[in-house]
Amino acid sequence: MARYRKISSRMWGDDRFRCLSAPAPNGQTLWLFLLTGPHTVAIPGLFRAAEAGLAEELGWPLRGFRRAFQELASQGMVQADWGAHVVWLPAAILDNHPESPNVIKGAWRKAADEIPECDLKRRALRHLETFMDGMSEAFRQAFREAFSEAMPNQEQEQEQEQEQEQDPPGAEVTSPFSANGHGGEGVGWPSPEVLVALYNATIPPGHPKVEQLTPGRRSKCQEALAIFPERLFWERAFGEIAHSSFLRGQRLQPGHQHFRGDFDWLLAKGKDGTENIAKVAEGKYRDTDEDLE
Repeated sequence: MARYRKISSRMWGDDRFRCLSAPAPNGQTLWLFLLTGPHTVAIPGLFRAAEAGLAEELGWPLRGFRRAFQELASQGMVQADWGAHVVWLPAAILDNHPESPNVIKGAWRKAADEIPECDLKRRALRHLETFMDGMSEAFRQAFREAFSEAMPNQEQEQEQEQEQEQDPPGAEVTSPFSANGHGGEGVGWPSPEVLVALYNATIPPGHPKVEQLTPGRRSKCQEALAIFPERLFWERAFGEIAHSSFLRGQRLQPGHQHFRGDFDWLLAKGKDGTENIAKVAEGKYRDTDEDLE
């Protein structure tokens, strides 16, 4: 018996389907919707969508949608850059291989052009490129031809870094750490270099970046990584900054007029002795519906 079944994305808009009793917000329904909903495009698992728009499509309150989404994110099943309106399901490609090299050069490339540029999109394309390594040379060549411009190679990244170093006075200061969240050649996870690169690559625009990995910061990174060694934990924690106006310094409170949850604060402990990063990863500072009103 075949393992796969075809589901039309039009099912979600069918009159009879929409008249059926609707489920309360839950992870399983959201997973099926993200995989098969009308927002999907030719590239498996990578698409453009807004958080509120997805919630509205399902008829769920934003708070319920976020709880269900966090279920998936905590399992590493989905990632999102809500600021850029980009969502990525890393495992989607496993059951949705491209039918031919021409699909990659045609439909995939066309779909990618409509997805906003951001670090998450670049990570997704790198992930897909790695998946192509297990397919024939024709597929690998098609992917290189389709996405060579969207995925700068190491030499191009080095040239970009050199150009940034020559910026005139007054230009925006850039981070010396790799923007792809990997920390540079020869440096692997877990390490302070990769942790800093991941932070700089994940935080929303305008949030303070790390410019120097000082001995003190290196020591704190090593201590934190010994407690929380899983990369997924840090991806989830750093991703929470985009969902917290308090951490971004946009919801000031008495005694915190100049506060922003920067890298050093995340690695510190609160007054109760609990690591700040643990509370952030648990969503303790995430905006509620009332905060957004």
